[in-house]
Amino acid sequence: MTKKELNKWKKELRMQRHFDRELYVKKVHEFANLVKKDDDELASAYATINLVTLELRNNIVSQKTVKKLVSVLQVSEKYREYDLEAECHNMLGIVASHLIDKVAGLDHFEKGYAVAKKHRFLLYQSVFTNNIGDAYMSMGEYDEALDYFRESYRLIIEMEKKDRGRSTSTVGLTRINICLMNMADVHYRKGNYEEAFRMLGCIDGIDDERTKAYYYTRVIILKCLIFIKMGVTDEMTSYVDMVIRNAEGYKEGLTYLEDYLSLAGALLDAGYFDKTKKLLKACERIVKKVDLDDKWCLYLKTRIDYMKKAEPDQDRTPLYEKYFECRDKVDRGITEQQLNSLKNKRRLEEEIKKRNKAEQNNRKLKALSEHDQLTGVFNRYAMNELGQAWFDEAKEKGSRLSFMIIDIDYFKEYNDTYGHLGGDEVLRTIGKVLIDSTLGTDLVIRYGGDEFFIISKGRSDKEVITLGSVINREINEKKIVHAASPISGYVTLSFGAVSGKIMEDQNLIDAIHFADNALYRIKNETRNALGLYKQVGDDELEFEIVKFE
Repeated sequence: MTKKELNKWKKELRMQRHFDRELYVKKVHEFANLVKKDDDELASAYATINLVTLELRNNIVSQKTVKKLVSVLQVSEKYREYDLEAECHNMLGIVASHLIDKVAGLDHFEKGYAVAKKHRFLLYQSVFTNNIGDAYMSMGEYDEALDYFRESYRLIIEMEKKDRGRSTSTVGLTRINICLMNMADVHYRKGNYEEAFRMLGCIDGIDDERTKAYYYTRVIILKCLIFIKMGVTDEMTSYVDMVIRNAEGYKEGLTYLEDYLSLAGALLDAGYFDKTKKLLKACERIVKKVDLDDKWCLYLKTRIDYMKKAEPDQDRTPLYEKYFECRDKVDRGITEQQLNSLKNKRRLEEEIKKRNKAEQNNRKLKALSEHDQLTGVFNRYAMNELGQAWFDEAKEKGSRLSFMIIDIDYFKEYNDTYGHLGGDEVLRTIGKVLIDSTLGTDLVIRYGGDEFFIISKGRSDKEVITLGSVINREINEKKIVHAASPISGYVTLSFGAVSGKIMEDQNLIDAIHFADNALYRIKNETRNALGLYKQVGDDELEFEIVKFE
C-alpha cells in the first residue's frame, strides 16, 4: 500500500469513527482485509489500532489487547509514525483504566501527552488533556479536571485558528462539543447549574448536526438533571421524553445505562413517577440484554426506591431477593477482581518492558504494587528496582550513597507476648516514623519481617548517624511497652549502615551485605545502637558503634 493510499484510509477512518458507527465498523474490516493481502507492516499497525477501537466499544478488553497495542507501539517507533504512537498511548491509557485503575490509565495519558506536545499534535494534545481531566473528574478532583478541560478547549481552538482560510472542521467542532460537555458536567457536579447550562447552550449554538450527535445523549441527560435542580418543568419534560425514546431504541444503551439510572433517580426524588417508570422500563430491557450482576444491582436499587415512593403497596420481595443475590455475587467478586487487577498490572508491565527497557524501573514502580500493604513503605520489589537504579546512578556519578538496615530488638519475643496483631501495629508505627524522619527524600523499604531499609543519596557519615538518632528518639518517645525485652521496658531498634562512594567492583548485593554485617555486629555486641561502616579510603572501610541512650 502506498503512503498516499494509507493516508487516505487514515483520514476516512478517523472521520467515520466519530460520526457513523455502522459505516466505521464496515470500513475498518474492509481496511483490515485489504492490509492482509498487502502484508504491509505499517498499514497493519493502523488496522490493528482501529480494530482495538472496535473492541473497546464492545467492552472487549484483555491482556491480548495490551499485546496488540504494544506491537503497534513498536511499529510506530520503527517508522517514526508519531501520530500512531500518540494514539497508541491513548489506547493503552483506556485499556489500563479498564484492566487496572484510573491512576494507571492517567500515567499512560500523561506519557501520550508528552509525545503529542513534543511533535505539536494539537488534536492529540486536546484528546489527552481531556482524558486526563476525565480521570481527575472520576476521582472527584473537580477543579483539577476543569483546568484540563479548559486546556483541551484552548488547544482545539488553537488548532482551528492555524488554518484561517476555512471554517471550523467537523473534527474540531466535535472536540469543542466534548470539551463543553465535560466542563458542563464538572459545573453541574459542583452545583454551578447556571454555568453548566451556559456551556450546554454553547453546544446548541454549533450548527452541525453530525457533531451534535456525538455524545449528545449525555448532553440531553445533563440538561434534564439541571432542569430538575432548577425546577424548570416544561423544558425538562420534553427533554426527558427524548431521553426515554433514546433509551428504548438506542443500540448502545449500555454505554449510557448509568446516566439513565442517574436521571431516573433524580426524577424520582422530584416526584415525576410516570417518567421514572417509563425510563426504568427501558433500562430493564438494557440490563436484561447484557445480564451483568453489577448492572442489575444499579437498576434494582433504583427500581426498589421507585416502588417505595410510587407503589408502596406493591410486593418488593422478589426485587429485594434479586438485588441481594446480585450484590452478593458482586461482593464475592471484589477479591477476585483485585487479584486480577494485580495480575493485569504485572502482565501489562511485562509487555511494556519488552518495548522500552530504559523506562522499566519507573514504569513498574508506578503500575505494579510497589508498597508494603501493612506499613505503607516501599516493598522488597521496589528495593530491587529503585535501589538498583539509585546504586547505578551513584556509581556512575561517583556520588555518596548510604544503606541503613533497621531491626526491631527482640521482635519475636514481642510477638510471642502481644500476638501478631500487636506486632503488626508496631511495624506500622515504625514505618510511619521512618517516613516522617526522612521527609520523603530517601527510599524507605520494608525488606521482610521486622527489617526495614533506608537508602539515602548524598548523606555524610555524620548525617547518617543523625538520621539514626532521630529515628531512635522518635521511637523512644512513642514508649511502646515491651515487657519481654531484656534490655528495656520499651521497644528499641538496632541499626546497621554503610556509607560512602560506590567502589569500582562493588554491586548492590555487596552494599546490602555490608549494612547487614554492621547490623549483625550490633546485635551480637550490643543492642539499641547503630553500627556504621565509614569509607576512609578508596577501598577501605572503618567500623564505628554509636550507642543510644
